[in-house]
Amino acid sequence: MKYKIDTDEARKLHAQGKSDGDIARHFGVTQSGATRWRQREGLPPNVIVNVQPHLSAERRKRGRKMLREGATVRQVARAIGCGRNAAAGLRKGLKGDERLRGHGITLRGTRNAARRDAAAILAELKAATRHVPDASIRDDVMGDMFLDMMEGRLARDRIKIEARRYTGRAIDMWQSKWAPVSIDEDLTGDGFRLVDLIECPSAAAWVESVGA
Repeated sequence: MKYKIDTDEARKLHAQGKSDGDIARHFGVTQSGATRWRQREGLPPNVIVNVQPHLSAERRKRGRKMLREGATVRQVARAIGCGRNAAAGLRKGLKGDERLRGHGITLRGTRNAARRDAAAILAELKAATRHVPDASIRDDVMGDMFLDMMEGRLARDRIKIEARRYTGRAIDMWQSKWAPVSIDEDLTGDGFRLVDLIECPSAAAWVESVGA
């Protein structure tokens, strides 16, 4: 059987450290064909070792900052020019850092814990926000805090510490003209509400049926 691979030339390439893939591309054959040729010749495989560049202090600092801001390991690896293992090592070093934002599968444990302990967490949120006199604002504060716990932005042991900051933010939103408006709120003083703009197909059909 005649092979497309020139044995003498291929041996020279192998001696230079070329991989099976390199040899296959050189002769225009499949990689499996180059591998079978090498095995017939009794030659060991040339393993290409991917050496990760050393991360400078500046790149490590940038990577940690990105992770704290919510970047993924892959995004960090691309941005600072390193492998995913190196970027994952930076994230591992930040474990326990309250500024580290979770994302994706890393939040599964946090969310499951929040759901499992929802009743106890709710009691802690109520205790931490008992100073808020307005029930609507208090509900908003508790909702925001619980959501941030689910998203990994608020640790349970910081509920009491962060409650006033969340309260201040909620009050600012209520006082701002740019804050979300309830669809039941009287906007004009004469009873006009956003809910009145919601089209009701069944009501429209009834109006047509009576000829109004």
